[in-house]
Amino acid sequence: MAIQQMLLGVGGGETVADWFATKTYSGTSSSNSINTGLDMVGKEGIIWTKATTGSYAGQIVGSKGSTGGAWNGVLQVNSTSGDLDSTTEYLTPTSTGFTANYTVGNDAGADYVAWTFLKAEKFFDIVDYEGNAGGSTNTIYHDLGCLPGMIIVKKYDTNGTGRNWCVYHKHMDGTNSKDDYMYLNDYANKATSSQMWANTDPTTTYFTLDNNDQSNDASRDYVAYLFADDEEYIKCGSYTSAAGVSVDLGWEPQFLMIKQASGTAGSAFSNWFMFDNVRMNGDYNNRLWANLTDSQDTSGTYMAFTEDGFTISSGVNGLTNPVSDNYIYMAIRKAA
Repeated sequence: MAIQQMLLGVGGGETVADWFATKTYSGTSSSNSINTGLDMVGKEGIIWTKATTGSYAGQIVGSKGSTGGAWNGVLQVNSTSGDLDSTTEYLTPTSTGFTANYTVGNDAGADYVAWTFLKAEKFFDIVDYEGNAGGSTNTIYHDLGCLPGMIIVKKYDTNGTGRNWCVYHKHMDGTNSKDDYMYLNDYANKATSSQMWANTDPTTTYFTLDNNDQSNDASRDYVAYLFADDEEYIKCGSYTSAAGVSVDLGWEPQFLMIKQASGTAGSAFSNWFMFDNVRMNGDYNNRLWANLTDSQDTSGTYMAFTEDGFTISSGVNGLTNPVSDNYIYMAIRKAA
């Protein structure tokens, strides 16, 4: 095994069980040790938390993405704001997961889910960069080791104007995806700008930005999350909505994010849906939305994970209805 692979956390028998975990827990508003089963000491990645009860914004704390350093500032997923506080280590990585030190993802009386993504080749990468809008194109290098299927970038610098969570997805518009983008903090469908991604497809080593201050505000600090495309443990793809549509991944997922990319945009149809196999309750597929503060919806059967992929129930707004629209997804394989 190459030394570079060892440093990236791949090889040596490691699998998705070493890089990704879903954990539910109750908040305490004080020191709260969360056992996800992941050894996070010295690792890079993000912890994405969302309350399943009450009205709370989803929040991301990461090894990058804060002016105060690793695991300090928190970014609210439904907001354009920068990191809320860059002087406090909100979540402390441990050998079995993390400790929630304050109320970030840890309010007493609220229940939570935490999705942990750790950096690993051909799975997930996290990088930070400085914007240069108004100058030349901005080339951002990454260590994903393959083509990105989805990229999410966010300005975390609290100076100047707040910026949206900009999303690239390889299957947003086929060969035209390099001209398209969406916002993670909004339900709007894809929009077009040749400047967002510099009309350039990402490569196995870099992605490119142009004169768009949402993703490349001059002299401001950004963080980028990169998700691999069509690899052994993760897949970014698309489907055309239809009654009871099934998507073949070639394996059973444990996590799934779905978003309508084109069609009738509206909050009932176009939010960022999030599912996982930990929160599934029999036939009731508890769903959350990345861009909303709503608690999880436990009232119906929306979709099912299968041994080959997932099947969506007929007529579910935002998943199969409206029909004949393009939907994108990011799926993570179930651990063996």
